Amino acid sequence: MATPSSPSLTFFFFLFSISFIFPSPSSPRVQISSCLDSHNVNNYSISPVSGNDHHSSAYFKLLNFSIQNLRFVGPTIPKPTVIILPETVDQLVNSVLCCRAGSWEIRVRCGGHSYEGTSYVNGDRAPFVIIDMMNLNRVSVDMETETAWVEGVATLPG
Repeated sequence: MATPSSPSLTFFFFLFSISFIFPSPSSPRVQISSCLDSHNVNNYSISPVSGNDHHSSAYFKLLNFSIQNLRFVGPTIPKPTVIILPETVDQLVNSVLCCRAGSWEIRVRCGGHSYEGTSYVNGDRAPFVIIDMMNLNRVSVDMETETAWVEGVATLPG
């Protein structure tokens, strides 16, 4: 039985280790991004691969803007892979479909009043996505049928 040569083992370990540094085209991050793009959901932010990622400040600003219990801001708390901000009901539906296709757990953030953290953390450390409803804030009233449609984050002036 022949043993592998040292240069071929070195090359194998090089290829194996580089796969952790650069996500492959079929990585879950790329898959959900591709799915969202193909369904015209363009308002989302993907977690930075490293702290030096130029998108990291925008991602963390979006993540942290409504957290009211600061214990969920800590570096050891699991963060969502993607934060999606649908602007229409169709985008919301497509966001959920993309998450289900990739077996992502979904947390819904709607108004920022989740002191317990259920809308922006995941206790079992499984990969998850936040769907933030802040852009779904419209109210429409049909006077003829006397009905009103109120989206998830709508508030009445007062």
